[in-house]
Amino acid sequence: MDSEATTVSILNRTYKLKSDSKKAAELQKAASMVDEAARKYGKMYAYRDNQDLLAMVALTQMERLLNIDNLLTEQIG
Repeated sequence: MDSEATTVSILNRTYKLKSDSKKAAELQKAASMVDEAARKYGKMYAYRDNQDLLAMVALTQMERLLNIDNLLTEQIG
């Protein structure tokens, strides 16, 4: 595995991550999706700080994952 440092930005903060060089583009895309969702929530709801926005993004994404998991569980059996 070729590890490389990747820098992503979410809500004007940068984060340095080490990842497989093949996953760097996926990390960039994921960070961009988190940033976009958080900014959307910021326009829609009142919040005290960015942590509130990131918590809303995390909860929404976990709900989506749970729904997908439930669907797969139902299909498998």
